[in-house]
Amino acid sequence: MGLAVVAFTFAALALYLAQLRQAPDTIHHDLWEQPAEVAAQRPVAPTSWSFDFAPISAILQNVRVDEQGRLVLEPYLARVLEGATSILPTDLDDANLERLAQLIDIEMPGLAGETLSKLLVNHYRYRQAANAAGQASAATDSRATLENDIALKRKFFDEATVQAVFGKGIMLKSYLLARRAVNEDDALDEKQKKLRLAELSARYNQILPSQD
Repeated sequence: MGLAVVAFTFAALALYLAQLRQAPDTIHHDLWEQPAEVAAQRPVAPTSWSFDFAPISAILQNVRVDEQGRLVLEPYLARVLEGATSILPTDLDDANLERLAQLIDIEMPGLAGETLSKLLVNHYRYRQAANAAGQASAATDSRATLENDIALKRKFFDEATVQAVFGKGIMLKSYLLARRAVNEDDALDEKQKKLRLAELSARYNQILPSQD
């Protein structure tokens, strides 16, 4: 009886191993499997992640989509992009950035998600370039630094995006630089400075609200 059980066990094991060899694609060694609706995407092992998508996803929920399903390009989007990219590791490679874009496309299917994923990846690369150039922490230090930052943005975003998303921030930085220049101008007395500052304030108050 005992020998029969052993023989049966070995026979069953041999059959199981044969089935595994015939269908290797059905074996998953500790792999995370994506939901059925995105089964076409390749599985990703948990150890291959270089970032946590959950907090990024929470930030991206704040974007606006219009009635046609398009991402609304507005100044607030700059804050969303900055918030999301600021919590990502600074050394993501192309494969991780591709995965990031893919996850956004999955979570927000359609034109809005496609646009958002491209903007976020481009903003991440913009931040990398700005950090390498030493501009990230000195965006308002000088007029030249601001001009360099604008030029850098134009390398990663089209002109329409620069104007719609980053235009207000650029104008605000320009305004603050102009105010500082007036305050530091020793050729002006206090009365002249006060007048110049009032003129600047009036001018920028007319421009900035129109970009909200």
